[in-house]
Amino acid sequence: MSNIIYACARAKAKESNLLGESRLNRMAESGSVFDALKILSEVGFGGAQPEDPGDFESLLKNETESLYAFIKETCPKDNVIKYLLLDSDYSNAEAIIKEKHLKIDSAPMLSPNGTYTAEFLREKIMADDYGSFPKTLGEALILCDEAFVSGNYDGLKINAIFERAKFKEMRALSKKEKTLKELFRVKADTANVTVALRGRNYSLFKDYFIEGGTLSDDDLKHLSEDSFDAIRERFSTSSLKEYIFSAVDDAEKGKPLTEFEKKADDFSLVFLSKYKYMFEGIAPYLLYVYYKLAEILNVRLILVCLSNGVSAENIKRRLRVSYAG
Repeated sequence: MSNIIYACARAKAKESNLLGESRLNRMAESGSVFDALKILSEVGFGGAQPEDPGDFESLLKNETESLYAFIKETCPKDNVIKYLLLDSDYSNAEAIIKEKHLKIDSAPMLSPNGTYTAEFLREKIMADDYGSFPKTLGEALILCDEAFVSGNYDGLKINAIFERAKFKEMRALSKKEKTLKELFRVKADTANVTVALRGRNYSLFKDYFIEGGTLSDDDLKHLSEDSFDAIRERFSTSSLKEYIFSAVDDAEKGKPLTEFEKKADDFSLVFLSKYKYMFEGIAPYLLYVYYKLAEILNVRLILVCLSNGVSAENIKRRLRVSYAG
């Protein structure tokens, strides 16, 4: 218990260095990457400022690696560490399996922030040696090998194999941690709503749905096939009403996947924020980690948009939910 208390205290202390809505809005309004970087320097984001303002990727890389180093150093529970690092492990494995079969360079797509190093993953995947990985990842790699060898593959299918495997492992890792279990259900539900509303064909996309959420197969069938008004009526009292209604509005307008992803990320963080004033368990630690992940995404979005002359108003509209102090 003392380790959890210590880890949460460390995370809580680091919240004071989060940029927060005010600084992010100032960055969006700054008018240039150079001026936005000045604001980042106020909290030491990413370390030393680059000589060339256009070289801001180094800052983002440093800040991301710093966050994952903090997780590995301070998180007292192995299952929570693995849960938080899964995105990197599975995206790295997906990049390397494509390199293996399609002969493309995976290096630009690899992250150093997973449980396994990229070098270890490459060595094992290239040798068809999957015994060192959890069963879920090993099975995903075998399915991908089979798809590539048979020629029965496309980008969506390969990505779906890894997504389903990742969520399956996340579910297993979250079972003994109440907050993590609740967060997983939210993530599974929002992922399933996205698949249903983008695909709009239950029989075609049913194999892409994630197990472990609160939505039933019948719910997902209605989301996939009903009219948008009928969906609103069916889910008018659901705990997911806010997300579903927002996602339905986007689907109705034909908005791109990025809008769904943004809202899904926002919904997870809003869910976690209910633990803002809780000082027991792992919740305060998770809340800091997800605030920081959202902050890094927001900083990247702002700097890229400023580089491309996007207006402050449009930048702010695209920002994800962030730390409010």
